[in-house]
Amino acid sequence: MGDEDPIARAKLLTMVCASVLATCEEALGVYWGDAALVNSSKIFQAFTNDSLGDDGLPLYLWIDFRAGLAEDGRTAGFTVGLKALGHREFETESSTDEPGDLRERFFALANYVLENGPVIKDGNTVGGDENEKIRVALADSAFGNPKRVLRLEYESVKKKKRRD
Repeated sequence: MGDEDPIARAKLLTMVCASVLATCEEALGVYWGDAALVNSSKIFQAFTNDSLGDDGLPLYLWIDFRAGLAEDGRTAGFTVGLKALGHREFETESSTDEPGDLRERFFALANYVLENGPVIKDGNTVGGDENEKIRVALADSAFGNPKRVLRLEYESVKKKKRRD
């Protein structure tokens, strides 16, 4: 598919995979190598139809949003799959969000850069509203990614109370 836009290439490949799944009952699902994700045929087709049919992007098929509790009680996580779409991966070791909320934050950030280009830079702040400011740092990965990542630094943010 040459030097085409990586998002256009991913859309085309997604549509081809969904078409094969729709016509081949023996196909159990799709392994999306750039994100190390496996989705069943039913889920892959549903996300493709719902997302691409509305001119959206099926990010849950293309990007893995990983998050979990760290030993210190904070949440850590990272994305896998943005690099193949032409962007830096996101990660954090210091989130005060619950794991599900951090995955949603990563989703929103990924969607934002895929729609607007690489506009989140080293030293910027991001947040859910004007009162939440999470600093972004271009840094080496703490999770083994060989490329530099956009790390979310929560140190300056007030801690949210965790639910027990």
